[in-house]
Amino acid sequence: MMQGIWTSRYGTSDVKAIARTRNSWGGEQPEMALRLSYDYALNADENHAAVAAALALKLGWDGLWHGGGRPDNKGYMFVKIASAYAGAPDTSIGREGVDWFYIEPRT
Repeated sequence: MMQGIWTSRYGTSDVKAIARTRNSWGGEQPEMALRLSYDYALNADENHAAVAAALALKLGWDGLWHGGGRPDNKGYMFVKIASAYAGAPDTSIGREGVDWFYIEPRT
């Protein structure tokens, strides 16, 4: 199953993440959303990564996630690229909490 999380700024004080999944035969599962208050101590990239990580954690979606700007310029898209790590990777492309995040598997 392919998993992705779209994020966008919602109003003036919230950041919203929407999880979308598609199974291997093309069917889609219902969307799930989470909204967090915008944290002004973080920059925009960090806010979008934070809400995406919070939604992935809530859904039990572990592994390594990478993100970047959406082509429509309305937010970010994060995709799960690996779950084979025994822990957070030592290095990855970009900065942790901005370009990527890691969710530990539940035991």
